[in-house]
Amino acid sequence: MPAPSLPNPKKIEPNFMVLEIQARYDEKLVLPYKEGIEVLRFLENAKIYSKEYNKDAMVKDLTEGTIKSSSIGAQEYGEAILRTTLLSEEDNSK
Repeated sequence: MPAPSLPNPKKIEPNFMVLEIQARYDEKLVLPYKEGIEVLRFLENAKIYSKEYNKDAMVKDLTEGTIKSSSIGAQEYGEAILRTTLLSEEDNSK
């Protein structure tokens, strides 16, 4: 792998997007399986941008365990949607 180089100040370089997904420890993103595979494919060139308090920013490689995936069945997903809808309606009727 070639050593990273600094951007050429005379050339206009494209910007980078930094995504921060905020969820509680017990919340995870869920999407159709095929789309999840596409998301993982798009993360092929992703890096970790780390900016700790009082430290210079770093860009690190993804490591094993940085992104974890699993699956749930359509029935479990449907039941969770129904449960959420019912609880939401119950809360709104109070």
